[in-house]
Amino acid sequence: MQDTIFTVKNENLKLLTPEQAVDFFRELLWAEATHLGIPKSHINVSSDITTPDGGIDAEVRDIQIHEGQGIIKRGLTSYQIKTGEFSLKGEKHIKDILFKKGTTELKPRIKSCLDQNGTLIVVLFGWDGPAKDAALSEKFRTELAAVDPNYQNVIIKISKLRYFVKINLSASSNLFPH
Repeated sequence: MQDTIFTVKNENLKLLTPEQAVDFFRELLWAEATHLGIPKSHINVSSDITTPDGGIDAEVRDIQIHEGQGIIKRGLTSYQIKTGEFSLKGEKHIKDILFKKGTTELKPRIKSCLDQNGTLIVVLFGWDGPAKDAALSEKFRTELAAVDPNYQNVIIKISKLRYFVKINLSASSNLFPH
């Protein structure tokens, strides 16, 4: 397939700083929210990435949708954003996302999301590893179930940002017909 102005390449996403990645993701959330008629007041994406966030970089609350591009889910959706060469190949990286350092205690906002039956989405900028998203999600559930069996069926999504950008650009082009 030939590259176009809308082609998103992993090498470009890898270059984003954490601040740029959060800003970029905010714009994607806002575009999807606009498309679905969701008020921006339901979206929280902090620009202060150096302040402890309890494991969540962005969240969308109280959404009652049945369609969309998959970026925003029904109810509560919480997002953890990772940039650069971050990989989920090892157990350590999964634990770093879920738990307070050196413990098996869940980070507070991760726990809050899961306890409210929300969806946790780990967004990977720049990593397009060979592992299947479903297999990675299962690794997260395994780690969580080891701490609390009630978490064995939680909704965890692993999303390579390239996918979100592709679907969002496609949806945006449909909003503005020629």
